[in-house]
Amino acid sequence: MYYDYRNRLKWVERRESGEWVSLDEYAFDALGRIAFTAEPDGQGGWTQRRLIWGGVSDWHMRPAI
Repeated sequence: MYYDYRNRLKWVERRESGEWVSLDEYAFDALGRIAFTAEPDGQGGWTQRRLIWGGVSDWHMRPAI
């Protein structure tokens, strides 16, 4: 069973130099996945992001592209 979380997503934050920074530029692709449109240029390594859902935090770590 698939639950559509898009209705609950409030904002996205990215960890930058130890601080959480709001990432306003994000959207959903055709498959309903979050597609970040503001990727940091030339940082490489790992980027930590957290997705803020209607009162619940969902933490994600993924390699930066």
